Amino acid sequence: MKQKTSKLKEPLIKKRCAHCNKKLKMITFTCKNCHQEFCVKHQQSHSHNCKALNVVKTQNMKRIQKLNPKIMPKKVVGI
Repeated sequence: MKQKTSKLKEPLIKKRCAHCNKKLKMITFTCKNCHQEFCVKHQQSHSHNCKALNVVKTQNMKRIQKLNPKIMPKKVVGI
């Protein structure tokens, strides 16, 4: 006799928006800073209150300050 091996189908786990927990369908957006998936409404960093955004901002500010030193003009001598 042949034994039937029953393969149970694992339930598909739908991806969900990391901010509003809405089920994601065809179009998903991955944040460049925190690498989480979001729906269309929360695709922008400011709309899902991205925690990594503050870190990126401070790093960029430090880099700009380093590359652009403050230039002090010489005093003008009066006649």
